[in-house]
Amino acid sequence: MGLRDLWESSRSEVEEKHVGQLIGFTEGGRLLDNAPASEDFRGYLQLVPLLSLVRYASECLEGQFDERGLALQDVVNELGRRLDYQVVNGRYRGTPNQVGFDGLWTDPLGYTIVVEVKSSDVHRFDIDAIARYREQLVESGDLVLGESSVLIVVGRENTGGLEAEIRGSRSGWDTRLISVDGLVRLATAFADTANSDEARILYEVVRPRQFTRVDTLIDLVVSSSVTLPFPEPGSEGTDRVDFRSQCFDRIQASLGAVLRRETQTIHVSEDGGIAVMCAVSREYPDGGYWFGFHPSQLSTLQEAQSANVAFGCGTAERIFMFPLGDWIQWLPDLWKSARGHWHVRIEPSGAGWLLRRSGGREAIDISQYELS
Repeated sequence: MGLRDLWESSRSEVEEKHVGQLIGFTEGGRLLDNAPASEDFRGYLQLVPLLSLVRYASECLEGQFDERGLALQDVVNELGRRLDYQVVNGRYRGTPNQVGFDGLWTDPLGYTIVVEVKSSDVHRFDIDAIARYREQLVESGDLVLGESSVLIVVGRENTGGLEAEIRGSRSGWDTRLISVDGLVRLATAFADTANSDEARILYEVVRPRQFTRVDTLIDLVVSSSVTLPFPEPGSEGTDRVDFRSQCFDRIQASLGAVLRRETQTIHVSEDGGIAVMCAVSREYPDGGYWFGFHPSQLSTLQEAQSANVAFGCGTAERIFMFPLGDWIQWLPDLWKSARGHWHVRIEPSGAGWLLRRSGGREAIDISQYELS
């Protein structure tokens, strides 16, 4: 029985295990290139909530088990997937005939990052050698020079010496550095983004930029300052990082189907026949909840035989889920931004719940769509 099967059958027990123990449960018990154990471990990481990835990263950095560096590489690549990059896992161990990157991350706009993962910067490594990986990929036609860069992910934040080394290298302009903790914070922020415009701004963070013109930097600062947080842990029983994951757990139980993560907000069944979009919102001061719904999400849902649109309101115990057919008929009456996505407003009213509509139209009573 592999890790993914154990997750489905004994989730509570598996969640308690140290990442080193989890590797021991895989077939063969060792992380090797092109081996069943690595496939099982990577598949398992795609199932777990973000908080589990954060814990596994910490255990890799603080632990003393043999394969902690290899496991960290897989955890970092999974964090890339949680940022909705298309991720190609690299090799654990380099070979003379293959480019030795740890990961290739391509964002939705087609920009690709060559990722190198280091648990520590105590042992110096050749920064220009990492840059050569990128050059080799450009030469082979797998990357475009002007649409790619290098990102070094390190396990500690005190990296002053390494930063100076990067600035002094010939490839310094095309190389950026981020700590594992910084990457976790970025993934957490991404989990809370309300729309694709905010997500696009977050992608800019890890690209090499010279801020002579500061528009993008201003966009980032303003976006982060106006995005209000979810309730603090313990408030209404939710944690802002795990909120959406908890919602999907309830949705799966309601549908009687196992769903895998397609994007941050969309999960689908293994055969693609069932798809669910779930957005989450904290409670705003006026007692209501705001969400974004995007044309790209609609297109993905329309490809499935059975699709639903769900909204978590403040807690995973309050979810409204609509069959796509019902939802589509209301879209023309919702507020729509200049950038093309819809604004969704749900609020309580007496003993029921309302979906607000634009133009002074009467609100729709959606109480019947709340998951019991």
